Amino acid sequence: MKTQLINKLVSGIVIMNILSSSLPNVLAREVNLAKEEVVYGLLNYDGSLNDAYIVNIFDQEGDITDYGDYTEVRNMTSETELKLKEGKVDFTNGKDKLYYEGKLNNQQLPWAISIKYLLNQQEVSAQDLVGQSGDLEIQLRIKENEQVDPFFFNNYGLQATLVFDTEKVKAIQAEEATIANVGKNKQLTYTVLPKQGANFSIKAKVENFEMEPIAINGININLGFDLEDANLLEKIEELQSGVKQIDEGAGELKDGALQLSEGSGQLASGSQRLEEGAVRVNNGIVTLKKGIEQMHAGLVELDSHSEELRQGSDQFKALINASNDQLSLLAEKLGKLQQLNQASIEIQAGIGELNSGITQLNQNVGYQQYTAALGQNGLDMQQLQAGNNNGMQAVNNLNLSLSSVASQIRASEIENKEELAAQLDQVIAQTQAANLEQVLAANNAMIDATAQYLETVSSSTMQLQAGSQELTTAYSDFHAAIQAMVSTSDELVAELPKLSSGVEDLAVKYTQFDQGLDDYTGSLGKLVSSHQAILNGIRSLSEGSASLVEGSSSLDANLNRLVNASNDLYEGSDKLKQGSNKFKNKTAGLDQEVEQEIDATLSELTGNANQPISYASSKNGKIKSVQFVLKTEKIQADKEEPELEREESQPSVWEKIKDLFQKKED
Repeated sequence: MKTQLINKLVSGIVIMNILSSSLPNVLAREVNLAKEEVVYGLLNYDGSLNDAYIVNIFDQEGDITDYGDYTEVRNMTSETELKLKEGKVDFTNGKDKLYYEGKLNNQQLPWAISIKYLLNQQEVSAQDLVGQSGDLEIQLRIKENEQVDPFFFNNYGLQATLVFDTEKVKAIQAEEATIANVGKNKQLTYTVLPKQGANFSIKAKVENFEMEPIAINGININLGFDLEDANLLEKIEELQSGVKQIDEGAGELKDGALQLSEGSGQLASGSQRLEEGAVRVNNGIVTLKKGIEQMHAGLVELDSHSEELRQGSDQFKALINASNDQLSLLAEKLGKLQQLNQASIEIQAGIGELNSGITQLNQNVGYQQYTAALGQNGLDMQQLQAGNNNGMQAVNNLNLSLSSVASQIRASEIENKEELAAQLDQVIAQTQAANLEQVLAANNAMIDATAQYLETVSSSTMQLQAGSQELTTAYSDFHAAIQAMVSTSDELVAELPKLSSGVEDLAVKYTQFDQGLDDYTGSLGKLVSSHQAILNGIRSLSEGSASLVEGSSSLDANLNRLVNASNDLYEGSDKLKQGSNKFKNKTAGLDQEVEQEIDATLSELTGNANQPISYASSKNGKIKSVQFVLKTEKIQADKEEPELEREESQPSVWEKIKDLFQKKED
């Protein structure tokens, strides 16, 4: 417990730099293994993985067996032969470090990364963005890849970096990003903590757009330190001894101006470090308070929409109930389609009878049919017309003959010739008076008119038959459509009970969901109330921290005045004594305060692993370090393949924090 407390105390000193001048050189925990791994990933424009390989680094001599699911391996530093067989790499190394590259067979990363590009609110591909102008939004989403060992997602943090040319990209909006000027470029940096995903949005005005590759680096963010207990305890004892000496010196200052001068100088130096530490603690508490206030505001906002959620749920439940009623009405309406089908059958039958009658009429109406019917009754119309013509010719010939005979009689010497000629003239007159020629001509005209009329009627009945046939065909198609609709409605009616039953089940289950929704909104309200108490507590803590800063500042001012007023030995020594007592009281509970602060901070910022495991293969066990270096392609007119550095990565933010310990002794 004592060692754990010491480790946490030193971690807190790293973050807040409390009393930094008296701490020893402390390095990150060294693993007693000689292997390091750097995982390189080349990402596509959309964040998906294009290629992945691992650079394995060994700092040991002799025969080495390494494990990894590789498709191929390559020695990067020497001519030493690497033997790859069934996931095992065997080689012999000399005194120098050996770097070898292994291309992964299973192309996976601990994080699932998604990148989308929207131009003027329309999603576009990265290739289509080259040279474009308008309102650009880049959406970067990171979440856990559940197909990979969760160790890395739970213990590794990510740092994503985007670089924009300010001549092409302006008015950048990027919440949660750290923005820095790098030459003419703007560099945006995002940090993703272990066990957390991310959903970042970058908006900007772009012109003739191009973009450097997006870089994402992953390291084990573990701020625990493995210290040499003897050295650390010695330094802590020195610190405690110094505080005790300051307190004792404050009392002894009353006995001598020399002792007062020496002690006041030491105490003033210590109070300055205390003030700096108090300021850092206060800044951390202020940041924590802002985060809790933002979280509380989010909870309040979420709770404010609970009533809208309830109203929406009630409307959906009412819609389900109304749907069941509509299904019953639909079943009733579909049943009436049978009446429509029966009426259609009767109409089709009537159209068929009409078509048959028209066909029969067409077959029996016509001049040929008429002459055939007369012929069956013994009258041949052609012979009749020929007889009429012959009769007219015969009557005309008869009259001519009678006139000729009458003339011959008158010219003869026959007795009573006048009487005979007069009788013949009378016969001729009677024949002409009978109008036989006109009657016969009229009879022929009537026959011709009858033929013309019957031919006209026959043509009309043929047109009527054609129209009737088209009507029959069209209605057959219409009736077939009605029958198909009736058949479909029968199937639908058969399925309606199942659908109605499903809707009823949905109503029952949605009632259960609605109850769960009530429980959720109620719990959310309670959570808001509970979080208010937390918010009040952190505000009180913030006020206390501000008081601490104010008190430490006041102490420093008093001690400076004490040094300047060394001639007033008694008064100065009395103030110094008061200050030393206050300093002792302040440091008395420092271990508990630091432990609580470190517990809260490290719980959020770091994982729980003190030693990384191999990403290449679990058979390698725990190794010295594993890093991830990921990069997308560059968005430009002439696309170039991004090159990933295969050398060891530059010191990370956390390594720089640890290096603070080295600076003191250097």
